[in-house]
Amino acid sequence: MFLDADNHLKDIHGMDESLSRSDEVQDYVKACKMNPRGRRTSNEFTQHDNVSSTVDIIAHDQVHGSMYNIVTCIRGVIYNVVVRLQTVDTSSHNGSTRNSIKGDDSSCGGSSGEEDDKTNGLDSYYQSSVSSFEPLAEMNIPRCGVGLASWDGKLIALGGNDRAECLDSVETYDPDTNLWSNLPCMRYPRGRFECAVMGDSLYACGGSDGRRELDTVECFDGSKWKPATRMPQSKASAGVGVLNNELYVVGGYNGQRAERSCEVFNATTKQWSKIAKLQEGRSQAAVCSHKGLLYAFGGTDSWNCYNTVEVYDRQMNVWRFVASMSQARRGAAAVNYRGKIYVVGGSDGSKSLDTIEIYDPQSNTWCMGPSLTIPRSNAGLAVLAGCLYIAGGYGKNKFLSSMEVLEGDDDSQWCSYLKNNNKQAAAATTAAVLSTNGCSEISTDQQFNASSELVTNVVSSSDSDPDH
Repeated sequence: MFLDADNHLKDIHGMDESLSRSDEVQDYVKACKMNPRGRRTSNEFTQHDNVSSTVDIIAHDQVHGSMYNIVTCIRGVIYNVVVRLQTVDTSSHNGSTRNSIKGDDSSCGGSSGEEDDKTNGLDSYYQSSVSSFEPLAEMNIPRCGVGLASWDGKLIALGGNDRAECLDSVETYDPDTNLWSNLPCMRYPRGRFECAVMGDSLYACGGSDGRRELDTVECFDGSKWKPATRMPQSKASAGVGVLNNELYVVGGYNGQRAERSCEVFNATTKQWSKIAKLQEGRSQAAVCSHKGLLYAFGGTDSWNCYNTVEVYDRQMNVWRFVASMSQARRGAAAVNYRGKIYVVGGSDGSKSLDTIEIYDPQSNTWCMGPSLTIPRSNAGLAVLAGCLYIAGGYGKNKFLSSMEVLEGDDDSQWCSYLKNNNKQAAAATTAAVLSTNGCSEISTDQQFNASSELVTNVVSSSDSDPDH
């Protein structure tokens, strides 16, 4: 790494070739390779009471979102640090986050004036974030293959599985209190299913009880679950969407193969009817409606994952292909958001994904969206109060109970905290300290406590994906 004239961190590969090949730079690189890298444990940094006064940020560069690359001086030794902003409750900590990060200006020579402006940007973020955020509450239990819907100003999560069994339990999230609470259970346990709000009822369609695929449908009126007309055939992993006040079930799996068949339910007549078949059999497709059309994104034929997309025209009663996604994915979630369709997460058949693709139906084009903080497949996705929420699913080799939110701003990123000015919370960091150009390395499997405000956080990049 090197600092340019504007005091920004840059990779040496971005240096002008005439400079990077100079004798001074090449001698330095050779010396770093010859000098063995040291490793420091967190205990070595917490033996002194005044550790916070010996930490100074020399320069930083925002990698993306809440991730920063920082050159810092800790008791006279230079380190390259990757810092990810998170939130912790300040009630269990003493002193301000700001002081524990930046430290005393007298350490390592300090700085002032214009130089302070260049190196204090991260520090200002901490200061402005105090009392602004609190962690998003997690669901009461992990849920994969979960149904998620926005209902009466709250989120409702129903069913799914927690590896051991399919669930009939239902819980609701109130963003005003940031709490999950229980609702009446469904009539049947069901996982690998979808739900949708139509009229004044929430419908749960098909799925699996862990032993067989289901044709049962039930609806929730806000107080209790009632049986609805059964589907024409049993299906799990089918997509569900609402179009023109009718409920559609698209594709799915019947225990032997991915289905091309699709059905529509009319709440007035309480009858199901068949519609045109998909061009390709799809299970685990992400389905949603937009401006009078119904879309099915990706999915699998039980062997291969798709990146193809089909759209259904009710008047023509036909499915046709539109522009494909850049990445094949099954078990993704899709929602109509801010005039476009967001297709979030899923699996490529070998691992869960954190990527997001955004489809513009008007131009029939795709672009990439902000990535999730962790990979998720078979998660629930819903819009609530102008924000996009994703909950549960499978990722990081486990079934998830956590939740993330994306606010509606153009430059917003997914995060696991909720903006709340009424409760005390503060920005803190999780740091994985890397060895660069011969600098010492802090062990990332232990806590690095600088006045109890810096905490190491190592996120594994490996992620196996079981067949859900």
